[in-house]
Amino acid sequence: MYKHYLKTPSIFWISTSDRMLKGVALVGIIGASLVLCGFAVSWMLFILCLLYLSYVSPSLYFLSFQWDVLLIEVGFAGFLLSLQSPPLPIAVFLLWVILFRLMFSSGIVKFLLGSQEWRNLSAMQYHYETQPLPNKIAYFFHHQPKWLSQLSTLAVFFFEIILPFFIFTNPDFRVYTFLILVLFQSILILTGNFTFFNGLTIALSFMLLEDNYLPWLQPYLPLPNSPRELFTSLWVSISAISLIVLNFFQLVQLFRSLPSVERVFAIISPFYLVNKYGLFSCMVTRRYEIEVQGSEDGRTWKIYEFKWKPGNLKISPRQAAPYQPRLDWQLWFAALGEVKHNPWFTRFIYRLMENSPEVVKLMKNNPFPDKPPTYMRANLYEYHFTTPQEKKESGNWWKRKYVGIYMPPVSKS
Repeated sequence: MYKHYLKTPSIFWISTSDRMLKGVALVGIIGASLVLCGFAVSWMLFILCLLYLSYVSPSLYFLSFQWDVLLIEVGFAGFLLSLQSPPLPIAVFLLWVILFRLMFSSGIVKFLLGSQEWRNLSAMQYHYETQPLPNKIAYFFHHQPKWLSQLSTLAVFFFEIILPFFIFTNPDFRVYTFLILVLFQSILILTGNFTFFNGLTIALSFMLLEDNYLPWLQPYLPLPNSPRELFTSLWVSISAISLIVLNFFQLVQLFRSLPSVERVFAIISPFYLVNKYGLFSCMVTRRYEIEVQGSEDGRTWKIYEFKWKPGNLKISPRQAAPYQPRLDWQLWFAALGEVKHNPWFTRFIYRLMENSPEVVKLMKNNPFPDKPPTYMRANLYEYHFTTPQEKKESGNWWKRKYVGIYMPPVSKS
């Protein structure tokens, strides 16, 4: 059990029952509420990190996104920050380093390691249409002029590669850095569904502001000369310095692989305290969607519609964030590969053939409410936004063409 926990740290080694899964979530909700109320903030943050780690660690497909691991990383840094009042400068600096590495890594992997669309400044011509879950505003941004699209791509490099260096300047420059970062994240929120990633980044950016820039917080701030406990200060300092060093080497790994460092990260990686970042470094230039169908006789097929991902051509893209419909999101990744590379998909189909209530309720409709289908299949389509003229004439937000069979017809046996 001890060795298993080190590889997959999770409280669910004790039990994986529905009651346990829901109970831990309830404890997390209570703990988060207590943090908002200012009750035992440090230990509540530590407990919340452990609880969220318990979900993320064994969830290979649905809970291992960059925002999930960032929440754990920032949560633990926040735990260190809150152990002393006022917080130690080294703990504040750790959060600056995390924010810097998050932004800089996201930009530099696009420029150095990403697909050619980033380097030839055409990435944003595809992004709004091919992102996992577009929203309605993304449709209009997709039809922006080519020159503006290229300028937007160039702006991404400024926001993610150049701007982060101003984190380590004087307080006045950090204010402007904060404002620009918030503007950038707000644009991302308006034009896509990136769950709580952008909100978490904005929350992290508040660490750039000095207390005097937040006058409304003054009544809640600790006295500047509050006494510190020596042992706690020492422990926080050692932990923060260790994490800063690991963050530094994680940056170095972007440019040069160091085997000894890789071994260290392999040991600590299950705890998600220092993670790799770099979303959408390889720009997807075509949008594929999986359509799931069921049949009672193998001849007449009925479509299962999803709540959030594109399907019906007339239904406009929806705003889901900060909520993440993880099934719809994961199907975007599945459509980029083959069914044999996504074993969870066949399990999903099997559950639909059982009319499993827990799975069926994730769908927008159930075309077989009384009796589950005898056969299931999945087809693959290539989707594109319609032009404004096509939308005006047909009322369709999307157009599509048939690509091929994603999963051939199967029965439950």
